[in-house]
Amino acid sequence: MHTTFDQITPDIGEVAREIALVDKATLEAWRGSLSPRALAAVEAARFKGEAGALVILPGADAAGWSAAFGVPEGTPGKATLIQVPGELIRIEALER
Repeated sequence: MHTTFDQITPDIGEVAREIALVDKATLEAWRGSLSPRALAAVEAARFKGEAGALVILPGADAAGWSAAFGVPEGTPGKATLIQVPGELIRIEALER
């Protein structure tokens, strides 16, 4: 299965970053998909999937990272952070 992520090429040489959109109902399943390092970051930040909450997750190496953003119940999915010429950043919702 191909997702929109497969079709994204980062702009101006930057790496696209995934942002998980997590609500309270999907929190535990999402936590179960995380690496031990990322789960430790979630626990340290006390991220509970509450709307407006944010946690930065460590990647596999020092330069890698992703994030999770708490959203209102019923709107989980994924987004990606893309640097675009002329814009600071753009967040695109990709899957819901």
